Amino acid sequence: MPVRRLNVCEALTIHHVHELAPELIAAACSGDTLKIDLSGVERIDSAGLQLLALLQREAGECQTRLEFENPSPAVTDLVGFYRLHSVLEGTAGQLRA
Repeated sequence: MPVRRLNVCEALTIHHVHELAPELIAAACSGDTLKIDLSGVERIDSAGLQLLALLQREAGECQTRLEFENPSPAVTDLVGFYRLHSVLEGTAGQLRA
């Protein structure tokens, strides 16, 4: 199964999610293995977190293996604040350092 890698850089906020969502959702529905590198995310808000959860759901429905890799401190802090580790570490998506 092919592996597709995507990098998310700088901001994963309400101001940027609408630009990023179409490409990320399409990749999540590819049926391939998708690895999204979050090391470049400097800012994330609840809209960005919602996008990550949506990607996990879409990947599960499309039988795509999804891994969120190298989460930046901004990502891990917000995931921890909302206590959503279990949501992002489900079978379709993983949050790995």
